[in-house]
Amino acid sequence: MMGVFNETVKQVLSGLNPTAVEISARLGAKVIWMPTLSSHFHQERIKSDRPGIYIIDAKGRVVPPALKILDVIREYDVVLATGHLSPEEILVLLDETQKRGLKTLATHPNWACTLEQQQCMVAKGAFIEFSFLSVMPTLRRLSPDSLVSQIRSIGPENCILTSDFGWPENPPPAEGMRMAIATLHKYGMTRQELELMVKRNPAKLLGLHK
Repeated sequence: MMGVFNETVKQVLSGLNPTAVEISARLGAKVIWMPTLSSHFHQERIKSDRPGIYIIDAKGRVVPPALKILDVIREYDVVLATGHLSPEEILVLLDETQKRGLKTLATHPNWACTLEQQQCMVAKGAFIEFSFLSVMPTLRRLSPDSLVSQIRSIGPENCILTSDFGWPENPPPAEGMRMAIATLHKYGMTRQELELMVKRNPAKLLGLHK
């Protein structure tokens, strides 16, 4: 028992905790995210002194606690989201999710990944998330027409549109989705394309219909 306890402690301290993931899945969680703000890549991007969490080792292999998390996700048939991992980590991770047949969402990878990397993620079975937060004045990484262009480059059939709101300086998430749909429609996306990204693709990912 002490060996099991020590292994669990190590997993908790690493920031990757399969036990917590399993408890969440048993309680009804539908999506499990890899590290976001706590990832090494995110901490590096914001020039923090904190080390952050890696999910691959020095040889470019997914670390054992992360592999255990993938096995839990497969057992409970929930969705894996890639969080704020580096492009390299995401692509290696998706090799493992593809082997296991997992449902995966690449978390707004356009903030750090090239178009070619995003297309590779689609080829490995992932949906690509695009968030409306990227065009808001609080962030302003993209113009609305640039967002539409990026979605079209990937293909709406491979994309999911989210607000990524919930920050105090932005409207509530539901209003964010209304704004996202209205804005992208204004900039040329059709009703059919928008329905794919906000209704049909999310339902498919969550297993609500086949």
